[in-house]
Amino acid sequence: MESMKKVVTFKILSALELVSLALWVGSLFFICAFLVPYARRTFPGSLVEQWEMVYGAVRPFQGLEIIFACIILISDFFKSRIPFHGTRHHRAALFAATLAAMFTFANVFSLHPAIGDKINQLMNYGAQNVPELERHLTSMIQRAAIMEVVLLGLSLYLLHAWRRAWEHYVSLGLAMTLLDKMEDKP
Repeated sequence: MESMKKVVTFKILSALELVSLALWVGSLFFICAFLVPYARRTFPGSLVEQWEMVYGAVRPFQGLEIIFACIILISDFFKSRIPFHGTRHHRAALFAATLAAMFTFANVFSLHPAIGDKINQLMNYGAQNVPELERHLTSMIQRAAIMEVVLLGLSLYLLHAWRRAWEHYVSLGLAMTLLDKMEDKP
């Protein structure tokens, strides 16, 4: 009976994680594949306008991004504590979830506000050309784009790890159910 509780706990955690991963991967893919290229085509040569377009679309969803990262991290943490076989996959998924959460927090609370500050500094200079500030802003925006791609890669790995864990636990859960039924028969 104890083994069935573990399987049910795993299924609940996996369902929460899958919903969070699907929404998170979808939003990251939308940002990387559609929104950023559209902003580059719409405002060629103007980093400030490109950033304002992308950040304006992304900003309302940053709270959800943090919630998804936390759900995935917590789910992977608890799933790694369920004593079944295949713990190396859980450890790798837990490490990837930890990195993804750290990058998400760094993106939301550090990099995006710093880019906003640089844009405000650039706007305060008005028509004056400040090449050093523009270079710094360009490098910060490139770091933000790289971080989004890294987050997309980590989240795709987490989807793969979720699938492998699900296959493992479903087969293990079916085997435990059969064993429990065999024990119940006289």
